[in-house]
Amino acid sequence: MNEKRNEIRLTKDQASAILYSWLGLKTPCTGIERLGGFYGAVHRLTFERPPYTAIVKLHSGQDDSLGRERECLRFLRERTSMPIPAVYHFDASASAIPYSFLVMECMPGVNLESARLTESQRVSVERELADVLIELHSFTAQTFHGVTEPAGATNWLDVFLPALEENRRDMEALLSDDMLELLDKVLPLAEHALRCHGEPTLIHSDLWSANIMVQEREGDWHLSGVLDPGGLRYAEVEMELSYLEVFKTVGQEFFRVYTARRPLRPGYHYRRLFYWLDTFMTHIWLGFGPKYQLRLAATCKKILAMSREHGPAGEL
Repeated sequence: MNEKRNEIRLTKDQASAILYSWLGLKTPCTGIERLGGFYGAVHRLTFERPPYTAIVKLHSGQDDSLGRERECLRFLRERTSMPIPAVYHFDASASAIPYSFLVMECMPGVNLESARLTESQRVSVERELADVLIELHSFTAQTFHGVTEPAGATNWLDVFLPALEENRRDMEALLSDDMLELLDKVLPLAEHALRCHGEPTLIHSDLWSANIMVQEREGDWHLSGVLDPGGLRYAEVEMELSYLEVFKTVGQEFFRVYTARRPLRPGYHYRRLFYWLDTFMTHIWLGFGPKYQLRLAATCKKILAMSREHGPAGEL
């Protein structure tokens, strides 16, 4: 896994240096709002020149994660109708400030996590999200790989199982012996369950409520932006659908619209559990609290129950 969270503080002088690097004019920053960010930091800047506001992402590591995100944003804006932020500026030189930074369009509205919409208010958002993902998932490739990477494996198990095994190794000092024993009963079932996989399909790979922007217009809520596609890659599409469900980002209306054009393959509700295990282990490693250990245990038990009832592939 990557290194854990790296806190980055942005001063007004640094923000003004970013604006000068981008706009080529001395432009004082009038406001800085920290929006989050885990491996780096994300801020909203305000200033007194068009476009008056922008999002800046900062990164202090040696990898080119912001450069990859820039390419992913450009890929989606050029080839899809997905509402993706425009890239304004990118600088990895660390000459203006001691970080790499990516300056992007500030998308309208609020993120879905903050909006806390009722079920009826979510209907239009879920329909529109289903439409853009149907379009995104129409892109396929010959191998499983990131869009900024060379061609990769043709067998999904060669990609996902090593990642699952790496996550398991990271659990050694974080879970009880009983929990590790339960996990070790379940993980060997993944190979059989996932052996019949779909073709390499373009997925966002980090689509949850904080990365989905919504806006109220004319008394209804609508999708206004999709953020953070830095992990854009060709993968098993069920990985994306499972991630949308694990945090209850979408509900029945999304799947009604989505599956009308892209039906789920038999056994999906069993296979998704292995992707949930991967997500829970990642969040345990990141230190997000005991609730993920409880969910990990519950998912392991559900896998064992389904494998006994329907066989190791979990098919009904």
